[in-house]
This record gives sequence, structure tokens and C-alpha cells, in this order.
Amino acid sequence: MRVRLAVVQLSADHGAEPAGRAAARAEAVRAVREAAAEGARLVVLPEYASGWEARLVPALAEPDDGPFLAALREVATACGVTVVAGVVLPTAQEGRALNVTVVVGPDGAELGRYAKVHRYDAFGARESDLLDAGDPARPLVLDVPCRDASLRLGVVTCYDLRFPESVRALLDLADGAATPARAGQAAAAIEPPRPPDVVAVGAAWASGPGKVEQLSVLTRARAIETTAYLALASQGGHGRVGASAVVDPTGAVLVSAVGEDDGAPSDTHVLTADVDLAQLRAVRERVPVLAHRRYRVVPAERATD
Repeated sequence: MRVRLAVVQLSADHGAEPAGRAAARAEAVRAVREAAAEGARLVVLPEYASGWEARLVPALAEPDDGPFLAALREVATACGVTVVAGVVLPTAQEGRALNVTVVVGPDGAELGRYAKVHRYDAFGARESDLLDAGDPARPLVLDVPCRDASLRLGVVTCYDLRFPESVRALLDLADGAATPARAGQAAAAIEPPRPPDVVAVGAAWASGPGKVEQLSVLTRARAIETTAYLALASQGGHGRVGASAVVDPTGAVLVSAVGEDDGAPSDTHVLTADVDLAQLRAVRERVPVLAHRRYRVVPAERATD
């Protein structure tokens, strides 16, 4: 069984004003339509697909009933596809927000959401100036419909790639099936949840010397160690490297877009690749690293500002 997915590389830096967010929304909708026309059943949009600025501002945040998620639900329904997209949602505290990945099914219903755990406070950037951290004990793994099949999908976001435990948590903490013991407590014997077939990663990976290579290495490593497909949708444009890709469970790059350390071109690219579920099973039988694991992820206490 094969299922086609698409990753989208675009630039959503049209500004935080309503006209700018409308432009980002229109670009996302166009990309989903193009991906569906190419046969994709799962479409992954980048982090901050609803709008990005080099310095994040509260005006980038839109509520659940705002126009971006409404447009996402509408296009998912019209095209009959599952869409994964990074958005900024306001919190109850004025001036604060969450970096959230939302998964919308082919009927327009929200299937799940993940709040980014690791905020990008590195290389001079400070996401924590605006963003609250997500709860590390609440990763997202879910079965998503793809017409005649379903895929087990896990989600992480951008800077999370630098933390291998973020992806391991998709194995240990999903579905509430595994609540690891804290230090000094005995771990219960728990049947682990089924691992993801695909890990979707939305990113707006910051530019800089060596950053494309770092993103490539991290993306391939996470695919290899999880023996899963990894679908990276990474923004291009000024200050972001692009380099979107789909990687198979052996670490082979199936398809990739241009990536540049000093900022990729802002052109939109829709990349498609097929998830081969038979190959996935074969790789996991040949290299049973998931069965051989002897350590499990224990979430730290949730970060506070």
C-alpha cells in the first residue's frame, strides 16, 4: 500500500497586518490545492504558515475561529485531504501565544493539535518573548485518513528536531498509553503505542552558516532512529533556509527543495513522495531498533516563564 504525501515550502513573511495574513492564507490554500491535484492525500505546511516575521509579534496570533483555520478547514474539505499546518494561537494572557501545529481531516474536522515544546531561544533569537512552551507530556500521534488507507502520524516542530527525545516521545507518551515513571518510581509494564509511520515537521529554520547541513543531518537522523518517514515542510525566504524534504525510514532523501544558508528563495514548492507501508514494515523487521530500545522518555516538568 502506498500513500502520497506532500510537503510545502513557502514564505509567509507578508507582515502581521490583516492584508499580510490574508496573503499568507491565500498562499497556503493554493499550495494545498496544488498538492491535492498531484495526488497527495496528506499535505504538510510549514511552521508559521499563517504568518511569520523575523521578530515575532502578538498580531501574528489568530484565534481558533479566525480566518486561517477556517480557510484550512474549507480547503481540506474541498480537496478531500488531511492538512497539517503551523499556526500562532493567542493564550488567555494578553500578549502571549502558542506555536501550534493543527491537523485537519478531509471532512474539515480538527483531528488534533500539538503545541511546540522547545522554543527557539538560540543564535540570538528569543521565541519565548512571545510564546509559551507546550506541555512535554502531550505529544501528538494519531491515525489520519488518507482515502483507502490511514497513516499513523506524529508531529514535532522545527527546533524540536535538535532534541531526539521529542520524537522518542511519540513512541512512549502517545495516546496516554505510556505515562513514564518519575525518578525513583517503578515503571509500569505497558504495551507501547504503535509507532508513527510518518513524522511531520513544520519549520521556519533560521538561516546562518552551516544551517542547511544541520537541518539535513537532524532530519535524516530522526527518520533513521525512528524507522519512519519524515516529512519536513520548511519555510524559505529571507532569514529561513528552506530545504524541505521527505526522508524514508533508511535515511534516504526521496525529494527535496532548494536550501540556502543565507536564506532560500521565497518561491513556493510543492514536493510529493509516496509512503510505502510495505517498505516501512520491511525496514522495521530488518532493523528492529524500536523493539530493542532499553530506555524510555520521561517528560520534564512543564517550562514556565
